[in-house]
Amino acid sequence: MVMLAASADGRKLPPLLILKRKTLLKSEAFLKDVIVRAQDKGWMTEELMLEWLKIVWGHRPRTFLNQPSILVLDAFKGHLTDSMKNRLRKMKTELVVIPGGMTSVLQPMDVSINKPFKDRLRQQYDLDCGSCPRVNRNWKNQTRTSFRSRAVGVGCTESHPGKHYHQIFQEVLHKQCFGCIQR
Repeated sequence: MVMLAASADGRKLPPLLILKRKTLLKSEAFLKDVIVRAQDKGWMTEELMLEWLKIVWGHRPRTFLNQPSILVLDAFKGHLTDSMKNRLRKMKTELVVIPGGMTSVLQPMDVSINKPFKDRLRQQYDLDCGSCPRVNRNWKNQTRTSFRSRAVGVGCTESHPGKHYHQIFQEVLHKQCFGCIQR
């Protein structure tokens, strides 16, 4: 799972990458501006969301001005808890919730940036780990999810989450923002 966010002035905030595993190995190296966490199902949780508020939202540009702000999120139940609302209140942030089923209509970044970015990141990860000698060579018979889990489980050294983040993000952003101008 990847959580991407941007400020209203277009600055991208550090992404949060949640891997489907119980723990992260201390020896694993990730890009310093990509936050990587482990969760057994690879899902966002209330705890991870609170941590994201603290380390990403709380350190975004101009936070030091302590001005009121708005955070737009989908209707995931972890966004609607009392602890989330209290933390946001302390940060002078108003939570705006996109109703279920309306994300593609009311949150265009989810369709135009997040989906292509995640698809491209998965594709690159599969390409990198497909050539890794530590990954089971019989990977074509596996689902994409089980292949990725296997690659992560054996410690694929050809790729690590976040390795291609900046390149892929720029490609997707350029295609989505400038592709419509060229048509």
